[in-house]
Amino acid sequence: KLDAYYLKIALLHTHQELKKSFDTCVEVLIQLGETIPATVDREVFVKRAENVLAKLNVMTENDMKTMKSPFHVSLLRFYDRACFTSYFVQLPMMKWLACRMVEISLEHGFSKYSALGLMWFTMILAGDLIYDVHAGYRVGKIALKLLKRFDANNLLPNAYLVYYSFTAVHIEPLQSCADMLKRGFEIGLSIGDTQVALLNGVHYIQKCFLSGTNLSILKKECDYQMRLIETYFQSTTKMYVLALQETISMLITREVLSNSTLLDQSKELEFSQAIIFHNVIQNFWLGRWERCLYYAKRSSAPSGK
Repeated sequence: KLDAYYLKIALLHTHQELKKSFDTCVEVLIQLGETIPATVDREVFVKRAENVLAKLNVMTENDMKTMKSPFHVSLLRFYDRACFTSYFVQLPMMKWLACRMVEISLEHGFSKYSALGLMWFTMILAGDLIYDVHAGYRVGKIALKLLKRFDANNLLPNAYLVYYSFTAVHIEPLQSCADMLKRGFEIGLSIGDTQVALLNGVHYIQKCFLSGTNLSILKKECDYQMRLIETYFQSTTKMYVLALQETISMLITREVLSNSTLLDQSKELEFSQAIIFHNVIQNFWLGRWERCLYYAKRSSAPSGK
């Protein structure tokens, strides 16, 4: 029965019913005995996350005993899916869920899904709530070793996506992170996990863009990934690749595209940090200084996330 629920949640996500996918995940977790809050108090959560980090800091790999309970392994599997979906629809809740994943692992032992929980937790450590990027980097390395211990190569695309997109970039060169994201893209496609593969692909292009890769090469990469997105109906990533395509084309031609979708964006996209980022880049290179400054201020404004 749990496998059927998991498949349903994954299908809902694939068909862009993200809120419904997340709500179903939460319902399952509640049925499994978990208490999921409707909102997260920032100060209370920071103390909780710092307490979890303190416990991780005194642990060695030998202290991370293998989880024996199939129930808790399954529980973490649903928590991981909830983290994945909440990133798109309710980011503050993702942080709470990630912290809970690590708490369960500290209490009941570690599994391959614990490694993903640690990866999600690195986003908290590298984010504005705690901002201890070195701790996040170290925890991520431990998570990668756990995946190796459990021979969980099928979860590497998930781990690479989180770690090299959001945490390792603070420590490692951008191009090194791009190479690992490309690896996540390739592994994901090879095992049939096109959803995670293409998300790795988006971040691969983004890191290449930021590291100064030739724009013509990146344009070809965008075109290739867009064909894959259309083939596999992965609309979650389509918006991001379209944004990259548009920005890259504008930088190549130095002209506003006649079919521009970002500079006159819809309200739905207006508050997306990814779209704001592209608006900053586009307006800067087009010489629209006031609009560039406007979007830059919005990008740095506190969001509660």
